[in-house]
Amino acid sequence: MDHFATCPLCGDVKAATESNHDRIIAVNEHSILLVGDHQFFSGYSMLVARTHVREMHDLPQAVQQAIFADLMRLGRAVAEVYQPLKINYASLGNVVEHLHWHVIPRYSDETDPKSHPWAEAADFQNHKTTPEAARRVAAALQKYL
Repeated sequence: MDHFATCPLCGDVKAATESNHDRIIAVNEHSILLVGDHQFFSGYSMLVARTHVREMHDLPQAVQQAIFADLMRLGRAVAEVYQPLKINYASLGNVVEHLHWHVIPRYSDETDPKSHPWAEAADFQNHKTTPEAARRVAAALQKYL
């Protein structure tokens, strides 16, 4: 099956590996790191597996460990740059069945920083990440990877 044609995250992986993606933070051996498609939460980023797989446990242990290490590097970079109150890490895959993690910084000045991050989803569209904003966020995070 040609996942690049049907899976939006496979398309992101292909674009990132061809250096043709506005939101690239880093291209690693087993993952790509991307600036999120909105910045409702400043610093919102994603890790996407370079292999089309639905579940982390379906990967060889060495690949699992490498992806987790990449995720932790991204989380530390977000923490350094944005100094959030908390970081939410989410890997659901119910909508897009390609292994990916959302790295969502949370802030004390939010309406309800203890609620789940999708409680504010209706407002995400008002904070879409522009190419210029993506480059700024990526550059800031790259300093700490």
